[in-house]
Amino acid sequence: MSSQQERSLLANRPDTEALMSAEVVRYRLRQRFSYTYVGQAYDLRHRLVVVPPSVHGDQRLRLGSVEVTSEDAEVVWRSDEDGNRTTSVRLAVVPQTVDMLVSVMVERGGGSAPLSADLLRDTRMLRPTALTQPDERIRSLAREHAVADAEETADRICSLIPTLVE
Repeated sequence: MSSQQERSLLANRPDTEALMSAEVVRYRLRQRFSYTYVGQAYDLRHRLVVVPPSVHGDQRLRLGSVEVTSEDAEVVWRSDEDGNRTTSVRLAVVPQTVDMLVSVMVERGGGSAPLSADLLRDTRMLRPTALTQPDERIRSLAREHAVADAEETADRICSLIPTLVE
């Protein structure tokens, strides 16, 4: 990212004080998953977990949608064990390009009770999955920057991430 792009992003950031003093804040999230195939593809089965639960602490879901650019797509919504809305997309015959367009609006605030701190100790959140398993580079960073306090270790490693991403 160029310094010009960085200045532009910082200039467009909301005022931190105004954000912290707001009673209600709305976030609009949009994401596109796009797949292009060089040859004919069949039997697409794709599961998206991108729409949060209806209520999570002081967060309320106001809008959650997934649109698929192929008219032949079968889209099925379910809720997982954490209340997240999962979307399963199936296509028997896949077009050369297929896009899945996600649109979410959440609202924070309004005085709901905070989440229990017990959630931070939920073993499901602490164990890596097949997709989040750390590689040797991450393990090496963790060893190199580890301190007695786990939260401080995490903060140290997170602050390094921008220097590692090209």
